[in-house]
Amino acid sequence: GPDTPVPSNVHFEANDPGISARTRADLRNMLEWFRRHPGRYALHVEGHASAEGTEERNAQLSRERAKTVAGWIEKRSGFLRANKVDLT
Repeated sequence: GPDTPVPSNVHFEANDPGISARTRADLRNMLEWFRRHPGRYALHVEGHASAEGTEERNAQLSRERAKTVAGWIEKRSGFLRANKVDLT
């Protein structure tokens, strides 16, 4: 089938769980692809942080970033549910 336009990188500002403006268009394109190609999909979202800061803070920030992306997808898709998205 056609290639799924899933962004390989979602960009964030330093020490911030919010999605950057430059990534939102990529996520919107991905959702449009899912709308045009209905089916059952598994979506895995990983959050990462830079090596700056403490290990504990970076782990927390990584989780927050993954949840932010999953929530963004759920809110705008109308069909993907954040509780069904695999977060790590």
